[in-house]
Amino acid sequence: MAVKATISSSPASLKPKSSAAAAFRLGWKQISGPLFRKYIILFMVVVGVLLVSNEMVEILFFYSEYKVSRVSIQQEQAEAAAEAAYMPKGMVAVPFNPQLINTGSKLILIDCGNGVSMLEPSKGRAGRTLQNLAAAGRKFILQGGTHLNLAVVKAQVDFIRTKVQDAEIVVHPYSGEAGAIGAALCAGDMTKPGTATRFRGYDVIESLEYTSTTNEHTTCTWCPVSCKRTFIDVRLPNGTGRPWSKLPLAAGWERVISGNSCPKGLLEDVNEMRVVKKNLEVIRDAHPNTAELVRESAFRRAKPVS
Repeated sequence: MAVKATISSSPASLKPKSSAAAAFRLGWKQISGPLFRKYIILFMVVVGVLLVSNEMVEILFFYSEYKVSRVSIQQEQAEAAAEAAYMPKGMVAVPFNPQLINTGSKLILIDCGNGVSMLEPSKGRAGRTLQNLAAAGRKFILQGGTHLNLAVVKAQVDFIRTKVQDAEIVVHPYSGEAGAIGAALCAGDMTKPGTATRFRGYDVIESLEYTSTTNEHTTCTWCPVSCKRTFIDVRLPNGTGRPWSKLPLAAGWERVISGNSCPKGLLEDVNEMRVVKKNLEVIRDAHPNTAELVRESAFRRAKPVS
């Protein structure tokens, strides 16, 4: 009977529980409204941004460390190669063409004009010829087109005077053409007696017909320097022309390229480069570069004998 009484009175006893469940459902309904969803979304966005930022920072640090390690490895390899070639540590020596002539009574330095202009910008890595002028002698000849500029001449003279106070400084009377004059003298020395010259004569030179072109088609594309070259087309008997060029040239004309800063600039396209390279390889095979052979063989580290 006690059990029946309990069962019969159960609805009354469950009423508080039903009220609590209803209150819970009402409260959850209020909490899970639009504002709550907005807070949840905002929280998820913030957490996502933080996680992505953390990953980006880690990637950035990893890339920086990788870049530093790569530069370090390349620098170590370059220094090892320089040491193996007996080059000064921390710099690359690029030869230039100043000449030192011993006449017997005098020691004459012929400078091409690059020393002073590059000494300060390169922080002493270039233009080192003039640092030891006192040991070279006291007579200096300035030649090259740069010495047509009197400001360059004054800079050279002032610098030389600081090194050699009693220096005898001479500016070549034809500084811009000095190299061509020297080449002509060398060609004259090499010409065998009785050999016919290919010089066409001054009358032909005076009557030359030519055109000069400088535009986007003449700009060199072999390297990022992009030299603004000039194509000088000259009418000559039996000229081969250049029908394949971006600026076609008819037969009876020959092209001279100027304004280039390296030998590659003398070539217009890849096909011409292949032809020239093939000819150079033939010449190299017939006349090996002894300096290159010395560099590759004579200065190679000796292997220990077992």
